Amino acid sequence: MSHSVIRQVDKYVEKINFSGCKDIVDLTKFAQLTAFYVSCLPALEVSEILRAAQAENQYWMSWSDSVGAWISSSGKEIELLVHEGEKESNLSNLTLGFTSALMGACLNLQGQVAIHANAVALNGRAIAFVGPSGAGKSTLSMYCVQQGMELLTDDVLVVDECDRVLLGNPRIKLFPHTGTALNLEVPDDYFYKIFYSSETLGSPIPTEPAPLHAIYLLDAAEVDTITASSVPPTQAIFNLLKNSYAVQEFPEVYGKLLDRYQQLIRQVPVKRLIYPHNFDRLPNVYRFLTEDLKS
Repeated sequence: MSHSVIRQVDKYVEKINFSGCKDIVDLTKFAQLTAFYVSCLPALEVSEILRAAQAENQYWMSWSDSVGAWISSSGKEIELLVHEGEKESNLSNLTLGFTSALMGACLNLQGQVAIHANAVALNGRAIAFVGPSGAGKSTLSMYCVQQGMELLTDDVLVVDECDRVLLGNPRIKLFPHTGTALNLEVPDDYFYKIFYSSETLGSPIPTEPAPLHAIYLLDAAEVDTITASSVPPTQAIFNLLKNSYAVQEFPEVYGKLLDRYQQLIRQVPVKRLIYPHNFDRLPNVYRFLTEDLKS
């Protein structure tokens, strides 16, 4: 990657050995990755990010004052930058959440379906839960897993050309109060959210992709009934793109993904799931979903 005027703020201090950080290592399955400690990170306006994209075929993604990354426009190269003041910090904690966003952005830039979503499976058929942070994806996924479903992925839903959900992050992140409400063990030394893996939960561990039966747009509300209504194609595409990664950061990627997402919704129904925003009603939601899976 070249270093133009836009990138002169990057003062490289030391290359980072990230071999002990599993989430970062997982990124190398999708893109070539290097990581460096730097004396300062870019603070770019949107116009400057677009200039970098046009002039150097790369994008800047900022995560915090201490962490950010340059991504090639092809989505096949990542240069992760960490401020040198964080050398003593836990790298996994610093990049918590950012690795998922980077993975999703890279896959979107490669023209693949990568949506901010969770997916679970029952009897080899997958369902996905889509929505912004706080929509209830993780809570609903965890309850389904507790009832015997397989966890296919958390945070990043990747769907291949055959409309199968590829296996992703084998863990679910929950706030402590949610873990308590679901009768899960809540450790004292948690950092922000608690990670629950399929292994620690004792749940079935999938070994192969599963065909995607339906995509649910979550709409937890103060209602008594549970409904799932079909979403018109145009609205379905808009919602899926809105919840994709690179589209949020780099709107010009929209056109690259449009055909692929149109292909997806022709094969997989997208439904708006409205359900009570209440832990006590999760058994009802689960029964509703399993009945829908049988259809």
